[in-house]
Amino acid sequence: MPKGKQRFSWNRNPTTGIITKIDGETKQSIIIDLNQFNEDIQQKMFVYGGSKIYDDRLSQVPAAIKMQSVGALTTQLLDGKWKSDKTFGDRFMPPIIQVIMDEQGCNVSVAQAAYRALDEESRIVLKEAQADAIADVIAAREAQDIPSLDGMMS
Repeated sequence: MPKGKQRFSWNRNPTTGIITKIDGETKQSIIIDLNQFNEDIQQKMFVYGGSKIYDDRLSQVPAAIKMQSVGALTTQLLDGKWKSDKTFGDRFMPPIIQVIMDEQGCNVSVAQAAYRALDEESRIVLKEAQADAIADVIAAREAQDIPSLDGMMS
């Protein structure tokens, strides 16, 4: 089945302008060549697709920061980045990844890729060499105050 156990999915080829709708259960597919449509329809599809991308990407963003997020997404896309860099709470990130990010000045994705590229023995050597920095990251995390969310639940 396609991701998320969804029955239907799309394959898109931006180079050829061909999209394929696939039924993950029956394996039936329909191929649509967007180049077949007249210019007016193609332009409308382009504009609709653009607004759909913004709506999809920002669907979970609170209204108070929605417009700011539209600007940030526009900047990201203008910079040629289709996907944003992975980010998540540092408490969920392995401390060695945080140490790599701090030392190398890179983002989460790059640090993870660099770490995964190491064999198990090299990972052990790296962790031993960076034991003090790892301990500092752990101590800093433990020192952070965790706010109570009780007031948000009433």
